[in-house]
Amino acid sequence: MALFLLHQRCFANGTYSLFNIPLSDIADDNMRKYNRKHPISSMVYGTNALFVKPAISLSPMLAVAILNRYGYSYIQHSKNSPVRPTASTPSPDQLKDLKDAMFFLVCWYPIIIGTIQLISWSYYKITNRTEMEIKVSLNP
Repeated sequence: MALFLLHQRCFANGTYSLFNIPLSDIADDNMRKYNRKHPISSMVYGTNALFVKPAISLSPMLAVAILNRYGYSYIQHSKNSPVRPTASTPSPDQLKDLKDAMFFLVCWYPIIIGTIQLISWSYYKITNRTEMEIKVSLNP
């Protein structure tokens, strides 16, 4: 599990820096396709920010809400309480459900979202700019 988390964080941080390349290629492709004088870069980046910023802000609240449905808040409150009630402690089945929900949020959620992102981005090709510049200079 620790190896998966390490790999997932390294992969996510390593590829995040490459995220602007497809966005700029989308803007350049749009400029060529519709014969625009200027690329629509600000609109592409603005639309990206419109979806990404709220998702970054809301995802921790969504994760806590999901965990609270499986008894996470009860365990947190009972951990801080000096007297632990024995009658209403979570059953092993409830703890197993909570562990499954945590596993889903840590492992499966990034895999599912990453797969959706990979499928949606597979329609856009990253162009080789030097090759395009050579073709433009050879074909005036």
